[in-house]
Amino acid sequence: MSTSNLATLALQAQKCAAICATETPAIAEVGAAIQRASNGFAVAIQNANADLGVLPDVDASLDIIAQHRANLQTLGASFAAQRAATLALASALRARSRFQARPQLIWFEVPALISLGALCQRLYGGRALTEKAQILRLNRITRPYAIPAGTRLRITDPK
Repeated sequence: MSTSNLATLALQAQKCAAICATETPAIAEVGAAIQRASNGFAVAIQNANADLGVLPDVDASLDIIAQHRANLQTLGASFAAQRAATLALASALRARSRFQARPQLIWFEVPALISLGALCQRLYGGRALTEKAQILRLNRITRPYAIPAGTRLRITDPK
């Protein structure tokens, strides 16, 4: 997941809320709702990325942004407000699609005493260094040079 997509989403949602605030009270409320929904989406996708949340939460947040964007059109919001809402939705869709493309995380039980470097080389080959950094972020490994047999690690699926 790209933090630049989330930063763009936040910027577009803020711009949408500011433009909507200059229109009718109903449109201003929908603009504020888009900003809140965008913030909720960012939290949901960050939680899902850290395995603290689930993908249906991300999709539900995305649906709320889309629904509010449609409400702007129904209320007759200005082109500028609708454009800002559409750009916010597009940023959320980009973040969601990048999230979908990430590899699945699995639990892996270390079969025998091994170093993290050797384990990564065995599992990932040329991707070993990148995956080693990811494994270190996902797990508390006190001695990466000697991981005992039976240790369960959260890793990217090597398939």
